[in-house]
Amino acid sequence: MPRVAADFTESYIKGLKPMAKQYVKSSRGLKIIVYPSGSKSWSFYVTAPDGVRTEHSIGTYPSISYKEARAIATKLHGDMIKEGQGISSNKKLMSFREYISSPQYLNWSKTNRKAHKSIMDNLYNVIPEWFHNRPINSFTNKEFQRFVDERISSGVKPQTINRNLNNIRSVFKHAFNQNILKENPMSRFKQLKTVDEKEKLAFTDDERIRLLKVARDSNYEQAHKRKHMEFFVELGLYCGLRKAEITKLKWGDFVCPTMKTSEFPEEIFNDGVKRIVQLQERTVTQMTVDSIKNKTEFEYEEDGKLIWYIETGGDTKSNKSRKIPVPTHLVIRIRQYLWLREYKNIEMRYKDCLMPDDNMNVIRQNNPTAMNVFDDISIIPYDDPKNSWRTIHKLAGLPKLATIHTLRHDFCTQKIKQGVDIYTVQRLAGHADIRTTMNYLHNLQETDFSALDNLEYNYLADPE
Repeated sequence: MPRVAADFTESYIKGLKPMAKQYVKSSRGLKIIVYPSGSKSWSFYVTAPDGVRTEHSIGTYPSISYKEARAIATKLHGDMIKEGQGISSNKKLMSFREYISSPQYLNWSKTNRKAHKSIMDNLYNVIPEWFHNRPINSFTNKEFQRFVDERISSGVKPQTINRNLNNIRSVFKHAFNQNILKENPMSRFKQLKTVDEKEKLAFTDDERIRLLKVARDSNYEQAHKRKHMEFFVELGLYCGLRKAEITKLKWGDFVCPTMKTSEFPEEIFNDGVKRIVQLQERTVTQMTVDSIKNKTEFEYEEDGKLIWYIETGGDTKSNKSRKIPVPTHLVIRIRQYLWLREYKNIEMRYKDCLMPDDNMNVIRQNNPTAMNVFDDISIIPYDDPKNSWRTIHKLAGLPKLATIHTLRHDFCTQKIKQGVDIYTVQRLAGHADIRTTMNYLHNLQETDFSALDNLEYNYLADPE
């Protein structure tokens, strides 16, 4: 008696157990393959009028449920018959992930999009597995709505979801333009409606002072665990760096053009060991000696001048490298912070470590200077300081619309307010499009009445 194929149900598919060898179960042209590893994949087969039977892959289970697999098989089979092609070919149906990973798509993206890397990271990391595994020519509004619903339930803002949808939309548009798809399935899927809330484009003077004070104050509870936020906040306010740029920043990214390398004075140790030292070249304008504290302080001509700068790589949102000046006082405090934070680790590597020079090379008691020790050490010890930001945001009493990105907004707004030309601000901020920088100018013009300060309003007075 011939074997009768089992009728598929969700519980039946879920209950299939792996065996020593892979095996197949089928029902009405739909197949489920069970592998020894326990993974399962869908495919379906069709028979052409000439009798040739071909199999087509759909995706994996449970990313694609039984109900979805049946719907995909029915739709694709109908499309093949309608178009009169593909039935007798054994060409594998390309999944969404396979398409965005194809040389055809990647080459187009690299050539045409300045934000290629960030967009591809978003496509790979944000989009769920079930979306990636689905054949690219089987999508309908139902799948896009499911993606949106999952993002909303995870607490993602509508503005962010719309950016995700735009990235997905570009994939289907490309596939349509390349004749991979007969129609663009996203052409009728609309963006989410968003509340017209914009991040603050600048802090008030009082907000900025409160924020800096809280970030630097060590008297707050758990403040020692948030010491890095002092520098996170200031790198945003003073340098206009993006959050990702600050969290990736290492000491080796700081550059001082006036740094000089010389031999450490031998008479200090008098042990015959040659040591080199790197020091920022400075001009002493005044020296003060405190005999009680046995301390000498110097004032330098270069104090307050922007000599140090950060050199970012080309992996930013605009895919451009740029040089950004850093206040000397901030560099000095970052050096002190890194030395105190990393001292135990440095001491384990160099038992005779004494102190760092201006470029964070380690001067040693009995050995030559250990060079470039701090170059790969991150300034911020966390990938995402959002919890620390949330705390200081609350302590400083900042408004809801003041976000981490407002630090960068404030940098751009202040530079324009200080009279820096728009193109210099664009270069410092790393904006790919001057129109982005113009947003800050327009916002400032709306509320800046300084040009009217000297006008007389006598015409408003009562006539005699």
